[in-house]
Amino acid sequence: MDPVYLDQNGEKFLPLFQSSKIGMIIAGPWALLDIIDHKIEYGVQVLPGYNGNHETIAGPDNWVVFDNGSRRAKAATDFLTWLTRPEQDARWTLGLGNLPIRKATTELPAYEKFIKDIPDIDVFTANLDNAKQARPHLPAYPEFSEKVGDAISEALVGGTPPQEALTAAATEAGTVLFVPGSVVLGLALALALNLKIPLIGFYRTCFFVPYVVSAAATGILANFVFDPDFGIVNAGLKAIGLPAMGFLQDPDQAMLTLVLISIWGGVGMPAVVYLAALQDIPRELVEAAKVDGGVGRHLLRHVVLPQLRPATVFLLIWQTITALQLFDLVYTTTKGQPLDSTTTIVFYLYRQAFQLFHSGYGTAIAYVLFLVTLAISGAVLWRSAR
Repeated sequence: MDPVYLDQNGEKFLPLFQSSKIGMIIAGPWALLDIIDHKIEYGVQVLPGYNGNHETIAGPDNWVVFDNGSRRAKAATDFLTWLTRPEQDARWTLGLGNLPIRKATTELPAYEKFIKDIPDIDVFTANLDNAKQARPHLPAYPEFSEKVGDAISEALVGGTPPQEALTAAATEAGTVLFVPGSVVLGLALALALNLKIPLIGFYRTCFFVPYVVSAAATGILANFVFDPDFGIVNAGLKAIGLPAMGFLQDPDQAMLTLVLISIWGGVGMPAVVYLAALQDIPRELVEAAKVDGGVGRHLLRHVVLPQLRPATVFLLIWQTITALQLFDLVYTTTKGQPLDSTTTIVFYLYRQAFQLFHSGYGTAIAYVLFLVTLAISGAVLWRSAR
């Protein structure tokens, strides 16, 4: 994202270093049309990169073509080919004030008019060269990206100290990753554990045991497993020719490592709940669907998953509360470090109330945590009832 600088009253642009009354908007090219419509003078500045590296990500357009028979496959391909040509890109994309999706579009006369009508839009276009990889196609990525983006915005405009913004983003990002990851993995395990295979009881026990083991014991074990120098994981990486990782001692990897440990230790709960729900699905319903031609993913999507809806709602609320209350695993592994990158909400509460003796502040955090948990639970229940 690139910042657009406006003055505090939205009337005049000044360089950031000349005045402390500058207002800064963290936005993208989509904001320029509104700024121009309100006749506000502005300027565009590229955010500073890490060690001079301005590499970013891009979200490619996704075109959905429905399967209407093999005879129409070529027609659909020809249509998409025509629609994404530079001429059509200039007509539709530039007409809406968006960045071109093809570099060849910038060579057309329409692009010259585009950058003339929207001053400084070429700064965004030039930065497209730094888009080295596509945006991940993960269900949790949009929310994860929003949390990190909000933290960057808060730090840049001076609303929140950078360290506090990093701590908040790490906590929220950990919740975003843990909840869908544990629920989806729990469903996959439940489907596998519902099969009639030899030693199925033993397999079910193996996956549920980590859940009943205390998080403190899991954390102590994780310290040995993910030790950068003597841990078994790095030993395995070195054995196959891969470089060693920092894991819990690397600020960029610590939170993700904790999420993986939490999923390993907590996936037993969703697996057991889903397994019970699967075994409660009426056999007649499944057999009727098979008679009507339902097999594989169609049977899963249209018969099994709708029957698992109550279990899914329960698990979303349960796992969200579990993620927000994560403490003992953090306490026994990183204690919020390195660089406060793994400071969760409850650990931050513990530090303020019992280490720094800010009792009032700690109490306020506890009340806010309760209200956030209540709001999330209510939102999930309301959404599921629609």
